[in-house]
Amino acid sequence: MDLKKLSNTSLNISPLGFGVGGIIGDKMFSEKNALNVIQSAIDNGINFFDTGSSYSNGNAEVRLGKVLKNNNIDNLVIATKGGTVLNNNNKLVKNFSKESLTKNLEISLKKLGVEKIDLFQLHSPKIEHINDDVLETLNQFKQQGKINHIGLSCDGKVLDYAINIELFDTVMLTYNILEQKPEQQIIEAKKRGKGVLIKSPMAHGLYSNNIFKITRLADVWYFLRVLKNYRPQLFEGFKYRFINKIDGWKGSEIALKFVLENKNVDCAMIGTTRIEHLLSNIKVTEKQLNKFLLEKIEAVEST
Repeated sequence: MDLKKLSNTSLNISPLGFGVGGIIGDKMFSEKNALNVIQSAIDNGINFFDTGSSYSNGNAEVRLGKVLKNNNIDNLVIATKGGTVLNNNNKLVKNFSKESLTKNLEISLKKLGVEKIDLFQLHSPKIEHINDDVLETLNQFKQQGKINHIGLSCDGKVLDYAINIELFDTVMLTYNILEQKPEQQIIEAKKRGKGVLIKSPMAHGLYSNNIFKITRLADVWYFLRVLKNYRPQLFEGFKYRFINKIDGWKGSEIALKFVLENKNVDCAMIGTTRIEHLLSNIKVTEKQLNKFLLEKIEAVEST
């Protein structure tokens, strides 16, 4: 894959990024297999890796760090997130205080085994979290040489607010065939020189004919996650099942290509536990999608 400059940053990244989170870092998924998938992403041209200090209770960063240790990281771009922490009751809560963010960053640097984070992002903050103290803390991290660039992962009104803050070099948002409304926010972010990173580009497979098909333990994890977080979108997914019947394409490939076709998108984040799925996603970057099919997908959203 050809690398491209991430908007106004100094980073050059692949059009596909790999998300190291969720089941990749979970101990129910073997470490050997997790490391193999991450390494395969590197070997096949992906150079942008995104994780978070809270993912899999911090184990996602540990596993990514083990892979980085055995690679030349000069051409890799590593992003992580801070602001989500485990409280004393072992529940994930938001904490964007200077003390918490500093602790997040120091632990991330240690677990990843790097001296500097290429992109440090606020993890799903509310508008009130993006205050002067937080912005000053992030700027201090940059001045201290611990991070290169600053971003955040958010949607909706928080994204509208963040787009106008000069300190943020990038935004990570949800955009896919089921969630096309953020198109205008993507355009606005690009106008303001922000790098645009897309999470959930394949809409969690909610359009798939096989979404209820369980063949292994990881499928159980994915299905339960869908029921917990995306049950309302299941019905919307049925409207797009026609993409599973296009010759020469898998439905997931079409969903991913739809996002990559957006000229204002810098990178789409993918995540998988199967190397065959990883390679299939990478091949999508070289395929051409019929413009009439794109128009049909867009038309569904407007009905």
